[in-house]
Amino acid sequence: PVGREGSGATSVVSDLSGVSDRPVQTVRAICAFAAQRPHELSLAVGDLVVVTRKHESGWWEGCAVKGARRGWFPSNHAEATDAQAIVQVEAARASASHGSQSLSRRST
Repeated sequence: PVGREGSGATSVVSDLSGVSDRPVQTVRAICAFAAQRPHELSLAVGDLVVVTRKHESGWWEGCAVKGARRGWFPSNHAEATDAQAIVQVEAARASASHGSQSLSRRST
């Protein structure tokens, strides 16, 4: 597989020899990708994906953090991100949101 013009992730799926199924890294989509086959993963800008496999062709398999969708996507549509930092930011947002809800309940 050499990209969207070629056979895409189709031949990647049939050639998985020596590929680990353990999480490799977390990435964030930097541009959208519309899946055209059932085994591909559609991406929207900002989607977080836990990469589980990398193929030398540049196609990666992963599981989207939201929605738990799984599939193959072109690696040039994503960039590495610090999963720990994302968890901390999301936790802070949730805490702030919960705190502001508590304040609004008290003031009514």
